[in-house]
Amino acid sequence: MMSIPLQLFLWATALMVMVSILVGVVRTGISPMPSSRRAVEQVLQFVVPPHPGPILELGAAWGSLAIPLARAFPDRRIIAYELSTIPWLFLLLRVRVSGLNNIEVIRRDFFRDDLGKAAVVVCYLYPGSMIQLSTKLKSELIPGTVVVSNTFALPGWVPDQQTQLKDMYRTKIYRFVVDNESGA
Repeated sequence: MMSIPLQLFLWATALMVMVSILVGVVRTGISPMPSSRRAVEQVLQFVVPPHPGPILELGAAWGSLAIPLARAFPDRRIIAYELSTIPWLFLLLRVRVSGLNNIEVIRRDFFRDDLGKAAVVVCYLYPGSMIQLSTKLKSELIPGTVVVSNTFALPGWVPDQQTQLKDMYRTKIYRFVVDNESGA
């Protein structure tokens, strides 16, 4: 049987974790959701870096996509953005344990960074964020840059490829390529 102080410590820790995740939800507008195994497989098929530059994952959460990206593209720098504290710490731990040295985990709002050097941008965000991201990517990405989105399309962009997974949610994965005229 656990002692009372240990029980209190465990309850307090669990409460702090839940509050931290809740604060992250309020800040970002969405809870940290991992990509399914099928979605990860499809995203990796759509990620074909067209030119030199890093692969950015926007909203990396627990690392269910960032780690496979780093393994699939060992010659590329993977930059994983996550704003919520607990998923960010968990992802940092996963990267350290994995031994991967081509992945950088950043705890910062990607909307404040210039994403223009990316060869590929990968995201699994919510519709409201996709509206803002659409405008940002059109203004910053160079022609040929690939954008792959899990579940939600970029408003105003026409995908060059898309697929619907045979899963419970009929998840859609979109691939966009920035073109020369419209930026999308």
